[in-house]
Amino acid sequence: MYTQCPGCGTIFALRAWQLRQARGRVTCGLCQTSFDAVQALSEELPGDGGSGDSPLAPPGHSAAAGERRIPALGPEMSAIGRLLPGDGEDRPVDLQTLVAGDASEEGRRAAPEDEAPPTDAPSRGDPAERDWEEVLAELRAERRSPPARSRGRRRGRRWLLAAGIVALAAALVHGSYLYRAQLLELPGARGWLSAVCAVYGCQLETAASYDVIEVEERWLEPDPRRDDALILGGVLVHTGDRRLPYPEMRLTLRDLDGHVTGERWVRPEDYVADSRLRARLGAGMEPGARVPVELYVAEPDGGAESFSLAFRPVE
Repeated sequence: MYTQCPGCGTIFALRAWQLRQARGRVTCGLCQTSFDAVQALSEELPGDGGSGDSPLAPPGHSAAAGERRIPALGPEMSAIGRLLPGDGEDRPVDLQTLVAGDASEEGRRAAPEDEAPPTDAPSRGDPAERDWEEVLAELRAERRSPPARSRGRRRGRRWLLAAGIVALAAALVHGSYLYRAQLLELPGARGWLSAVCAVYGCQLETAASYDVIEVEERWLEPDPRRDDALILGGVLVHTGDRRLPYPEMRLTLRDLDGHVTGERWVRPEDYVADSRLRARLGAGMEPGARVPVELYVAEPDGGAESFSLAFRPVE
């Protein structure tokens, strides 16, 4: 059968075993064009049965004039090459080297450049014809199904991509957990951060969330009903711009020298003085809310001349 280089128009005679070894991909040694020899196959020699220029004849050559160039297995066959299966280099391999060691079979011997091969196609029962059918069937199957190694590479890339996506998602979730106090200030982030805290079992709010609470009208005095008790009072003002759950409050007592004499954490139901607000603790603190505080505590042994308050999410 015959194939033609799309680059320079040179016509080549091929046998089934050559096409099988080339896996259909060939390179023209005259113009170095790589092409699929299967798509350009023809059973008949171009120019037979017609006159004038043949569709497969080289440009500017006339079939009638006998000027067709049909390289066979001589030096001109260096024009037909293949890529070795699994060869990572895009380097054509000279087909002449594939058959140089086996010159015993007919058809693998070099033919003169000006000697055209027989043009009659073999019959269906001919072994050569059966070889062609098998080779073409193999090559068409390869076109439909990519090599197993290529499929393996694609599967490996898919697994690598999936692992990268999982790692990125894990980093995003963990980063959201670490910086949830800052992210809470972003509109619409609360739903996502609630899901993150469901994974980590954490409080959505952090101690930093309550930096917006200020203490006004604060006072500390002895309990008139008991000599060993104190009454603490004040007003908590929410200066932020979003609703916050009522926090736990840490009371720290100090003596005249500033030494800590007592400390305890107090839950909202124990320090909110307004009964109406205590009934609606679950609704949280509205932005701008003013929450009266009143708390009775035992006077520590070292006395209590001053106090400070801090806040954290309810545990």
